[in-house]
Amino acid sequence: MISDQITKQLHDRFTRGQPLSLEEQSLLETWYALQDQVENETLSVNRGENHLAALKTQVCRLE
Repeated sequence: MISDQITKQLHDRFTRGQPLSLEEQSLLETWYALQDQVENETLSVNRGENHLAALKTQVCRLE
């Protein structure tokens, strides 16, 4: 497994429009999928409507 440090660097390069090799793109896509999975698992623990409303309120406060 590739380190989080390297994938964060790839993400930074990608978001700045710098070219990535096919291997780097694949690694980054895999990392994105893993991040999505972790986020979905975290949210699924607290799926209640009240929790969702509380999260929305927190986000609105940050804006």
